[in-house]
Amino acid sequence: MAGGRGRAPLRTLPPDGHEAARCRLLATIAVESRGTLPTDRPASGGQARAFQAARQAEQLARGLDDTSLPAFALNVVFMQTFHRAGLAARRDVIGAEIISVSGRGGLVTYEILGHLDRLQSRCAVSDFTGADQHASAADRYGLPLVAVFTTWYRALRTAMTQPLPVAEAAYREAGTLLAAPEFRACRTVCCPWSN
Repeated sequence: MAGGRGRAPLRTLPPDGHEAARCRLLATIAVESRGTLPTDRPASGGQARAFQAARQAEQLARGLDDTSLPAFALNVVFMQTFHRAGLAARRDVIGAEIISVSGRGGLVTYEILGHLDRLQSRCAVSDFTGADQHASAADRYGLPLVAVFTTWYRALRTAMTQPLPVAEAAYREAGTLLAAPEFRACRTVCCPWSN
């Protein structure tokens, strides 16, 4: 696991200084360890490490003079906020802060990511109006991968609000976006029947 390999360089950093490197390593450990179950209790093995690494990265990033680190660390915290139901509001707040931080720093890719994070959190509570706004905000940059996410969201929205034949057509349309070679991995995960 890459997260395990990331801990070795973290231990070699001197206790003082190198906060930016420590922040990046902690965030990387958290990203690479996603899928483990976080807890709000002190670490008791691998399950809590990813969550704690994300929180530590966030705390360090807030004290540094580097706009990209808070955006990166906040997204890592977002990724670690799926361990139980009912956390959509927390994810929405994190997404809003990513948009704010990235807007101040001119970090377009993080701004898009913040909108995708908010799209997910709004969709999770069936706030399709809010999710639509964030899908449109992310789409305005015209990035092909973003269109994959927002088109699949729109297919989901259609499935939740329209008759079955309309939903099926929306999913077929979303599936066509995955025909491009660069989206082969996405196609394998989203449409295993089409490979």
